Amino acid sequence: MDNCQKRPVHFWIFGPELGCLTRELPLIEALLECAYTVRCFVHAKHVTFLQNYLGGRAIVHAYPSGIELKYTASFDLDVLRSVKSVLAFVFWGFWQHYRLFRRDRFEKPLIISDFLPHIHLFAKIHGLHCVGIYNYALKNRHFGNSPFHKLVSQSATALFRLSYRLVDEMILEQIIPQSQPGLFTAVTPMARKISRSQESIRSELHVNPHEKLIFLSVGGNSNPKSWLERFSHVAALYSGKFLLIPRNIYELSTWKRTYPHFLLPSEISDDVHNYIAACDLVISKAGFGTVRETLAAGLPFLPLHLPHHPEIGETERVLLENNLAVATISEADSPVEILNKIKKSLENQERPLISCQGVEETLKILSCWL
Repeated sequence: MDNCQKRPVHFWIFGPELGCLTRELPLIEALLECAYTVRCFVHAKHVTFLQNYLGGRAIVHAYPSGIELKYTASFDLDVLRSVKSVLAFVFWGFWQHYRLFRRDRFEKPLIISDFLPHIHLFAKIHGLHCVGIYNYALKNRHFGNSPFHKLVSQSATALFRLSYRLVDEMILEQIIPQSQPGLFTAVTPMARKISRSQESIRSELHVNPHEKLIFLSVGGNSNPKSWLERFSHVAALYSGKFLLIPRNIYELSTWKRTYPHFLLPSEISDDVHNYIAACDLVISKAGFGTVRETLAAGLPFLPLHLPHHPEIGETERVLLENNLAVATISEADSPVEILNKIKKSLENQERPLISCQGVEETLKILSCWL
């Protein structure tokens, strides 16, 4: 089919967390490879990243205002700090989104959205096809354990489930696909294609083919400094190598000076999935994006235990129950205990291999609207 005959695709992607954006990259790249015209509406702080990553192949817009929720150290919603953002969205951002949406509706695009239920409503009003994409750990919103936080969680979940009924299809990524009666169509995890060989990555890092290489990720809300100091002691005891991928130039220069036991790339890189595929084990919080890249590479996963985070806790539980992880690392573990868990994870030969064909499965579902 010629490009001029293909329906354009508009992605509306929630922010401000980068993981919300990287979750959609495999599908965006696949649509671009199939010569579809893709527009991405993303949080302002991610525009430069996405433009650089896609190299101008897609049109990238910053949406005017989004909800930036604030959380406490125990991952409860910080209501007072979040109210200002919510009010700004209700009285300004919502209507700016609608104006931006109306301006481009003449293209009759297929709308793909994740955590933006009002976009589902806009699509319904204008008679546009719309598909929602979630992962299994986010089906229910969780903002804390107090009675008030539970009420907010239940209200948000009800709102999202109502918006699911407005879309043509609600696609749910699952590590172990199970039937989802009613609202959801299950697919296996979506993962980016490996574009660099293991040999080239290891050559860049000066790691020989028989040396154990462990990918270590301690970013986000997982107290990175504390974890880095602990793993620095582990690295001094271990015969293999630990690889860290910094998020910016500051981290790259600081970590090189502070943590000489770790390997770091020569420059900042966006192709983290290629580095993961060159390793023997991944140690990270159980964020869904990192987990699916690990599963796609056929590697064992060793989670950093974050007891209060609902999404990460749910993913961790699924990994342990299905023998995709054999242990977790807690903040109370000593370097020797962590080293023993690393060895145990590397020796786990009975873990199942998970199909990560979610991109192909999703494209097949989308084909009737494209």
